[in-house]
Amino acid sequence: MIRRLFIFSLLLSVLCAEPAWGAPSSAETTYLKQVLPHIRKIWDDNVIQLAGMLLRATHSFNNKGLVVSVEINVAPTGKVSSTGLVASSGYDPFDDTALDAVSSLDRLPPPPKALLSDDGKVHMFWTLKRVKPYSGVQLSQIRYVRYSTSMAVTKSLEQGLYALAWARLVRDGAKSGLPTEALDAFIAGAFFKRLGGDQMDQSAIQSVETLSTLAPLGPRALSPFLPLFASQSQIRSVLTLADGKTLCALLKSKLPFAYAHRDFIAFLLLKRKRGSCFDRRTLTVLKSGSFQGISLLLAGARMTAPGQYGTLKGILVPELSGKNAHAAFRAIQLSAQAQFLPILKAQLLKATDPTRIKTILLAISTLGTKSAGLTLVNGLRSPKNGIVMASADRIPAFRGADRDRIWKFATWELGSLIRKGRTPAIRERAAHALVAITQGKLKNENNRHYFLTTFRSRDIATLRGAVAALVPVHPMARKRLLAFVSHGNAELRKMAVSTLARAGDTGLRPTLPKLLADRVPGVRLAALALVTDTAVLKKFTASTDTRTRFIAARRLATLDAPWVYSTIASLLKSTKRADLLRALSLCAGLYAHH
Repeated sequence: MIRRLFIFSLLLSVLCAEPAWGAPSSAETTYLKQVLPHIRKIWDDNVIQLAGMLLRATHSFNNKGLVVSVEINVAPTGKVSSTGLVASSGYDPFDDTALDAVSSLDRLPPPPKALLSDDGKVHMFWTLKRVKPYSGVQLSQIRYVRYSTSMAVTKSLEQGLYALAWARLVRDGAKSGLPTEALDAFIAGAFFKRLGGDQMDQSAIQSVETLSTLAPLGPRALSPFLPLFASQSQIRSVLTLADGKTLCALLKSKLPFAYAHRDFIAFLLLKRKRGSCFDRRTLTVLKSGSFQGISLLLAGARMTAPGQYGTLKGILVPELSGKNAHAAFRAIQLSAQAQFLPILKAQLLKATDPTRIKTILLAISTLGTKSAGLTLVNGLRSPKNGIVMASADRIPAFRGADRDRIWKFATWELGSLIRKGRTPAIRERAAHALVAITQGKLKNENNRHYFLTTFRSRDIATLRGAVAALVPVHPMARKRLLAFVSHGNAELRKMAVSTLARAGDTGLRPTLPKLLADRVPGVRLAALALVTDTAVLKKFTASTDTRTRFIAARRLATLDAPWVYSTIASLLKSTKRADLLRALSLCAGLYAHH
């Protein structure tokens, strides 16, 4: 049993440790000298002496070539927590005697903290011989188990050692930045239970949900909080940001929120070509629940060859009118089989549910054919408002054959919708699509005409959509954004400032004092992202508004990261909800910065 335990210990050392080789440090030598009398007492003065007295010189135990290595693990108090065999002598009785001898050690001098490994123990490796020197400092060494940052942080959090976990995180991130995986583990372990766990109050949940929209927090950080989120779309937004490894783990997990979104998780995995997650064992687990949606997605992902269309059609078409219709449409999207277009068009004509309409048009837009592109253009002429808006949303993302020609047709229809749109929502979507299509190709006379005409409009809905689409990397778009910074409409002003601030545009600096004094909170908040006065930013991290705290923290992560690190360490000592939420906002700011 002892040997089995030690084999596990040795494997852990090999896999997780960074053993210290070479000459021992002065602290190591000093401690080994303190331990040496205890080793000599059980080995030199006991085993060796008795073997010489009681056994014949020719006995196998008295073979001068016998050498065994053992491990002695010592807790911070000096108590011997475990022992084991490192290297056998080749003679079992000699090995067993050595193990019995070191196992009799109950307590040793307490080791200095500098010698402790990440598992909180000192690992001494001692060689015991049959001839002189039987044991000695020169035959011993201390090795170290060094966990990865993520593992070390997780283990400290499990013990409630929040300050220790944070200190390790900061120490390891001093040179190359905070490791994202470890920061994810820290956020989940340090805040969820302390903010109330499953009984968390609504204001705390809203604060976390707000942070998830501002910082690219990973699913590992947010997974404890996700079941509490009110917005299902927000849960999906977070899942969309997850890597394949995390999604695969969620698909196989028994977490209620993961089960509720298993079709979407499966779709994301297949879309990213992570079909390896669906091994036989996983499929067996999945089939124990509601598996039909996932089976449709798998069929779509695997049957992409034109010759497989007939088989896939037979599988998917019957499902288009049932409870698994959403998964069936996504399966068509994964297959990218252009032959499905007539079926999708027929389904679109019958559709009335906005979500169903969006799903169908998403599938059409990914088919990539000229006919699919023209279908999106024709959707702009539909009498159904839902189809018009969903078509406008999908047009800018179309990347199929003859894209420029499709976009040219679309600009005409979008321009018409801006002038004659039946509702403000349609005009807003049309303006957004039109600007998104044209702003990068303004050398084209047609594009330039429609771009400029859109911004001459006095309709707020049209301008709202147009400004939202502007990307400051394009010179004309940047010029328009700077013009809207002083616009009379508060919402448009806020959108322009936010877009430029996110891009770190220096064009805002001359107007920064004015923006920080703006009567609209959103404008002041957006301008905060460009402030360089750390004293001002530090005050804002104590704001009661989550967005304000986050933006100030993200800016300070660039200007004064040590202050952010020390403030988080200080706040972690508190049990007050306000302090913990402030610490969480600071962590999110660091996360976004890195």
